[in-house]
Amino acid sequence: MTEIAVDIKIFSVKDAEIEIVDNDNLEVIPAFDIVGGETVAVKVYGNRKLDTKQLQDECKRTGCARNEETKIQNAFTCSLKRPIRTVCRITVDTVALANYQKQFDEIEAVEGALLLKNSHLKAFPKMKMLRKIRQNKLGEPVLIIEDNPELDDISALFKLQIDLNHGVSPEDAVYFNNNPKLCITNEMYQEPFIIKFFKRLPLCGEFKKYSLRPAKTEPPFNFSSQQIGWCQPIT
Repeated sequence: MTEIAVDIKIFSVKDAEIEIVDNDNLEVIPAFDIVGGETVAVKVYGNRKLDTKQLQDECKRTGCARNEETKIQNAFTCSLKRPIRTVCRITVDTVALANYQKQFDEIEAVEGALLLKNSHLKAFPKMKMLRKIRQNKLGEPVLIIEDNPELDDISALFKLQIDLNHGVSPEDAVYFNNNPKLCITNEMYQEPFIIKFFKRLPLCGEFKKYSLRPAKTEPPFNFSSQQIGWCQPIT
């Protein structure tokens, strides 16, 4: 099915629930005219070919976006819990890497964060096609590296482009905690990525005497180790 089988182009909704979920080929839905948005719940997600902008704008205008049950995908998104298709390359949310999945090799950009937590990996996983991370939510980091007792190599991150929201400090866009073997070596010290994002990472061994930056104490982030996300096609 490529469109909802209704003849009308505008669909009025009041005191109701809209649910359009997991339709791989759905491309067209009516424009919605929502009345009394506080009493309307909207559940639209998992429709990888669907442009939801009109529905998102209408929900914001009428107030249904404040309904706790409302969940509307961004345009052309699909869940990472399902197999990534050839048209789906941009994930939106947090991607947990402790249990690396082969489908992650197809991801080219992340809008949200990469999370490596509670792993025994020695090296940060290299996502073969990943080129860019964009900060999705103001105040949340784009990289979370926590509780990895064997991790000592993050070179897989060095070539990534990271786009932050306006006014966000690069050092505040990453969070690392309790990675006892992770430190800056002499070779890493001049790496532009380290200089920009990881100045607070401790220095290794004898190199510690050159440290000029105190470690930053931060509360641990309560990110789930369960990978969650959306993906959208590249335009």
